[in-house]
Amino acid sequence: MAILFYIFPATLILLAGFFLAVHLIIKKADTKELQSEFEDALEESGYFEGISESINAIFGEGHTSRVVSATKEEALAFSQAENYADLLCKHFNLTINHKTLTQLSICYRWIMVLDQICEEYPEFENLRVKTVPTFFVMYVSKNCKNFAVGKFEFSKEKIEALYKEIWVMLYGEAKDAE
Repeated sequence: MAILFYIFPATLILLAGFFLAVHLIIKKADTKELQSEFEDALEESGYFEGISESINAIFGEGHTSRVVSATKEEALAFSQAENYADLLCKHFNLTINHKTLTQLSICYRWIMVLDQICEEYPEFENLRVKTVPTFFVMYVSKNCKNFAVGKFEFSKEKIEALYKEIWVMLYGEAKDAE
């Protein structure tokens, strides 16, 4: 009888582990399927091609890296910035001209397409982060114990703020993104 006190809990633990493993495998498969459906919806809308064209027009063709290394001070400045135009010029070769304003308006519309898809399919909301263009300025110490990261994510709010900032640089008065 005493042996049952050892075998029964061990059996339950093994069964629980087995069912947990099966659950995790099914969840992973569901996540991959959901990711695939999300990417298909974005592809059908033209999102990937459209947003890429605008980003390339703003930052220049062939600008492949959205992550740059910098000093700790620069990374902190980028993380705490209220105005990004000068920092994006310095770190990512942002061009300040009328074409940039046009392309920012187009980016804004593509982010609205992304929003619309996520509103229609709320299950996609957790996947949106991976599809929004984001630029990082980071510092990592040589021993990897000290780091700082600043990011600029092309959200509607950040696009509007950048648009206004560039408009003021070019024309001297504030105007909303169209």
